[in-house]
Amino acid sequence: MVALKRAVKSILFGPLVPQAAWVRLHRLALQGMNIGSAGHPSDSGELWVLDRALRHAMAAEAPVVFDVGANVGDYAEAVCERAGGRVQLHCFEPSAKVFAKLEQRVGGKPGVTLHRVGLSDAPGEAVLHSSANEAESGMSSLYDRKLDHVGIRLGQTETIHLTTIDRFCEAHGVERVHFMKLDCEGHELKVLAGGRRMIERGAVDMVQFEFGGCNLDSRTYLKDFFDVLTPRYALYRVLRRGVQPLPVYREQDEIFTTTNFLAVRPEVASLLG
Repeated sequence: MVALKRAVKSILFGPLVPQAAWVRLHRLALQGMNIGSAGHPSDSGELWVLDRALRHAMAAEAPVVFDVGANVGDYAEAVCERAGGRVQLHCFEPSAKVFAKLEQRVGGKPGVTLHRVGLSDAPGEAVLHSSANEAESGMSSLYDRKLDHVGIRLGQTETIHLTTIDRFCEAHGVERVHFMKLDCEGHELKVLAGGRRMIERGAVDMVQFEFGGCNLDSRTYLKDFFDVLTPRYALYRVLRRGVQPLPVYREQDEIFTTTNFLAVRPEVASLLG
């Protein structure tokens, strides 16, 4: 048996199988794991998560959803279509130009409140870097990202206002956030740090966050999210129609292509079944 295993390994990992084949197999495996597929809610698995999150939220007396990094409103519109004003949706978008489009799209819809402010670990002002190409508005970041390798240059800046989850919730009388979606182009960990009090007292039930190339620019890692969120939350990788539990941190999961992850308080994890 040992000799057979060695023979198989020699065939598979020897020069008879070109590296190009392994590259294609690697890409296929990543697609199967839904890694790198977080570009749009319609095909990323986000809507599968959203349906279950809203089911949980709407069972509460005063359901609250945060859309942090709302951009032009793709995700907010999906919430509106599904919730029909039955949840209080707070959308946070700091960019003036992008906020105008968000306002035009979902402003005035039942249950929607728009906030032209970013969330971070401390209140204040910061410089937001963005592209002149409106189609790349989702790339805007508090980090001056170097994206020459994908043919994108940010180049434009604006000064934005920041607050924290804790300060916002205190000022607006928000006792519980039933679901929070974070898409802050590498700033997600800072946003969570600004909600430490809410998180520590168990007042944020579910958090969906993006992780990918932006985290190279912010120098944050998946391990950081494990350190901050566990053991208060169970972590999952979002699939197209489901979630994959991540019970422990593994270095091999540090893959910097845009992927959605989900953190769920154990008390409400049954809704994912």
